[in-house]
Amino acid sequence: MGIVITGFGMDATFRKELPDHYRIQLSAKSPMVRGDVEIIKTYVVAERLEGSVSYIEMRDNIGTAKLEDVQSVQVVQSWRDSSRIALQFPDTTVQYTFFKK
Repeated sequence: MGIVITGFGMDATFRKELPDHYRIQLSAKSPMVRGDVEIIKTYVVAERLEGSVSYIEMRDNIGTAKLEDVQSVQVVQSWRDSSRIALQFPDTTVQYTFFKK
């Protein structure tokens, strides 16, 4: 059941479609935790997780920017276990390391 819920984003508490076939979502596997921010690349019939990071950790590092205001994402660099992703907000761009599961 966990694979089905995670695979289809049914556990997402926040979800936003972005340009270039990307999606950002805040998913919580349990109501007791704040959750993870996930960047997902969508294809015609498949999706690929570009990376995820704890929402609390990310929130502390993006300053006054809000997750809901993300306008676009760009994968700056990708490694086997993580990706450096730039998040474009209306007034700033923040680069952050997202880890692949």
